[in-house]
Amino acid sequence: MQTSSVPVNSNEVRADYKSKVRAFKADISKCKSQQFRYLATSLLCTAVGVLGFLAAFKAPGTLFAIPPILLLGAFLQFRKVLSCRARMLDLALRSSFYERGIDRLEDNWRGNGRTGLEFAREQHLYQADLDILGEGSLFELLATTRSEVGAERLAAYLLDTPSVDEARARQAAVKELRTATRLREDIAILGNYQFQNCRSEHLRAWLDQRILTPHWIVPVFLLFSGTACLLLGLCGYSTIFPWLRIIPIFFSILFVQGAICLALMHQVRSRVKVLMTLAGDVVVYGKASSALRVGSFNLQNCADWLNAFNQKARRPRFAGLSAC
Repeated sequence: MQTSSVPVNSNEVRADYKSKVRAFKADISKCKSQQFRYLATSLLCTAVGVLGFLAAFKAPGTLFAIPPILLLGAFLQFRKVLSCRARMLDLALRSSFYERGIDRLEDNWRGNGRTGLEFAREQHLYQADLDILGEGSLFELLATTRSEVGAERLAAYLLDTPSVDEARARQAAVKELRTATRLREDIAILGNYQFQNCRSEHLRAWLDQRILTPHWIVPVFLLFSGTACLLLGLCGYSTIFPWLRIIPIFFSILFVQGAICLALMHQVRSRVKVLMTLAGDVVVYGKASSALRVGSFNLQNCADWLNAFNQKARRPRFAGLSAC
């Protein structure tokens, strides 16, 4: 993976992180000033535009063209307000990423993160003795995951004893990602929220669902029957055929179409229901997958895992749905 030069010890890392936090906060301050100016300009243009409309109605003339221009300017300025807002959110999330890193470097992280106790296992061999889970635990120190699925996977990594080869592969992955600060920063700001709450069983249910593939004749019939309904409507509107002859055929076709769609509705709804529970995580995963492809990973197990997940996640589970 291509990475920029990074500090090699904790003092340099801390100084680098603090410098980035200061830069982000300075940029946030600039965005706030810009947002205020854009908002004031937008409100001023709106007020003047409304007053211009009122004046134009009382005294019609060339002034009637000015208010629409002012209102258009107000709209464009308000778009800049929204753009500044999105920019400030992005900067705040990036600053928060480095602030959490500083807390870990300065040993101020205890009690500020997830404890992972919801993943505790009864009669586990070492989770209590080694402080794997709980407040001030190894899980709280390491947990920077973006989703419930990721948090559960991290807990499994800490609670399940890996083979020697797997442990070495994980160490190699950590070593490779350790210097990829910008990549970790980009991953940390993914999604609409600080944490995407998606349960792992929902993700597994979605990945394991059977592909919905109606017989090929179904989408073909729906296409031609829809075209036939359109042509019948045009013929009736242009009085080529009387409506009394068209309506029975028209509704017969609609009845068959409705029967086919009802037969598929239960299967489609079950898949949509599962997918709706994954909306946040799917967004996070898609953006994370794109970010990971920017770099060139040397680790074969990372590449294999990413390719396997992509192939399974991209299966066309709703084949023929658009035809309904």
